[in-house]
Amino acid sequence: MGLSRASLDAAALAQGRGGVNRFGSRPQRCRSPDNAFSRGQSCTQIRIVVLDSSALLCLLQAEPGAERVAETLATALVSAVNVAETVGKLREAGLSAAEVRDVLGSLPLDVRPFTDDRAHAAGALRLATRALGLSLGDRACLALALETNALALTTDRRWLKLDVGVAIEALR
Repeated sequence: MGLSRASLDAAALAQGRGGVNRFGSRPQRCRSPDNAFSRGQSCTQIRIVVLDSSALLCLLQAEPGAERVAETLATALVSAVNVAETVGKLREAGLSAAEVRDVLGSLPLDVRPFTDDRAHAAGALRLATRALGLSLGDRACLALALETNALALTTDRRWLKLDVGVAIEALR
């Protein structure tokens, strides 16, 4: 299956063994709550990154932006909610439960629990994100990024319209 092959490529990228860049370089799209990027700081200079499920799927499917996700994996965080979303998408794509465990288990993911505090933070983000149609998973990612003062990495460009106190990078 295509996802399994892409997952092997993603795992190779994540482990620093390289990979073929079929997409060429693309400009980074960033938004920072304090205009740090306008002062010369780039998205790649923020050390802590929180991955949205769309970023994980981008990596696993070797889509444009996959190399950027791969370069963050060693220090990236991901909410358990985003892992659940990713599992669901991979199962919908036809992977078995065992294949999904193998694929995600091959990645060095630092999965953070969806604690009571994070649940409240994600719920509080509902009003600010409702107009853009963000999901619970999206808000879980944003809540974790807000808590850890990290960059939220997503493929969803709508996030760049947000003003919720989180630095955001859209992969495409």
